[in-house]
Amino acid sequence: MPFYDGIGVIAEKHAVVLDIGSAFTKVGYAGESSPRAIIRTPPNLETLDKDSLGDSLVEFVHKLYFEILLVNPKDRRVVLLESLLGDTRLKDELVKVLFNHFEVLSILFAPSHMMPLFGLGLQNGLVLDIGYNSASVIPVYQGVPMLRSWQALPLAGKAVHQRLQSEIDKTGTAKQGEMDFVKFDTLGVEIGEKTLEDIKIRLCFVTNDTRGSQIQEIKADASSVSGLSSFLKKSVPATDYIVCGDTVLKIDGQIREGVCEVLFERDEDKLNIPSMILDALLASPIDTRRELASNIIIIGGTSMQLGFKARVFQEINKLMSEDHYCEKLKISQFKLHVPLGQANYASWAGASIFGATDAISTRSFTREQYSKEKAVPDWSNLRFNNVYNDERQG
Repeated sequence: MPFYDGIGVIAEKHAVVLDIGSAFTKVGYAGESSPRAIIRTPPNLETLDKDSLGDSLVEFVHKLYFEILLVNPKDRRVVLLESLLGDTRLKDELVKVLFNHFEVLSILFAPSHMMPLFGLGLQNGLVLDIGYNSASVIPVYQGVPMLRSWQALPLAGKAVHQRLQSEIDKTGTAKQGEMDFVKFDTLGVEIGEKTLEDIKIRLCFVTNDTRGSQIQEIKADASSVSGLSSFLKKSVPATDYIVCGDTVLKIDGQIREGVCEVLFERDEDKLNIPSMILDALLASPIDTRRELASNIIIIGGTSMQLGFKARVFQEINKLMSEDHYCEKLKISQFKLHVPLGQANYASWAGASIFGATDAISTRSFTREQYSKEKAVPDWSNLRFNNVYNDERQG
């Protein structure tokens, strides 16, 4: 009877929504608007051997369930966000740990590039995800990712941190106690990843395209290093940052305004983050390009840097004046959607809604199926490709 069916649905405990990123992990319950916790992911998971990876994941997932969520994993389904371009070895080992060690009921796989669209109720969109290790673009049309059009570059938070560390070592000054400011590298103080991230968030920003072009031109001329410093000091004041104890680091205007330019400097192939968006449109079917350009979604923690989104669209408009893009795309407008929640957990928020629908019971991969199949469903595995299997069977 419908009455009792409804009671059964309400009585089922909320699924756990898990998004393990390169730098941070978001965890919470399906149906909620934001994660219960955002914590750091154990470092170097992708470089560990199989046994060490399994042990690290067991310890980390145990912390998520028994220290943060305080629930029994055996009573809950799981919504697991997966990157279509991610490491399948990490995904396979995580599924193995969840099923064999924690005995979860089932796992619903949610593609991370599609979830922001699901949260906005869209079928079509071009999703730029810029996190810690890399930036990737995947167009989605009628709810289907167009993998032939994907673009990816190692331009993300890690690249900014490396540039920031390099600039501090090169031009940074610091002092301890009452002493005068001296070159930072003479003090023997090391700056950790957390400190670099804090400096980036608090003090650095993305400048406009005009000043960005000037900064890149001056940097390209090796003889104009002093010119760059004087150029940036005119409008961006230096500020002090307490590293630890009585150690004070001076962050000058050159560092504050210049480090994020690594995301927009074009490499030998003339590629950067804005060009990825246009290249993804060029690789998409011609009748989808205009709609994709009108439904751009930018997610990921690095995209929250002050001035980032405005700079991306300034650079896109500049690139559209080049013959390579202007003659082929013929697009006059690019529009940006505001994702559900903050950009750093927009995929999690979409998966939270996805996990609150009946898909959690109809599309989940159960522990019984896993014990029988001994394989994890994945788009790259032809074993789970129904179209391919149907063709083989005639």
